[in-house]
Amino acid sequence: MDPQVRQRINSIIWEANAIAKEIDEISHGINQEFKGVSAGQSRLSLQEVADAYRKLSNEFRRLT
Repeated sequence: MDPQVRQRINSIIWEANAIAKEIDEISHGINQEFKGVSAGQSRLSLQEVADAYRKLSNEFRRLT
């Protein structure tokens, strides 16, 4: 694989992981600060988005 392509893929992997971590932190903050059904639904929705970014990262990792 071309080194520039590999570097770009690694950059995308890093960004996807950073986004997932940030979303996890937001989800955790919502869980700590708010209570109730809507807070739980928001937290779960954010976790689904974070999981999607982790899945994207794993798919790109398979390319390298």
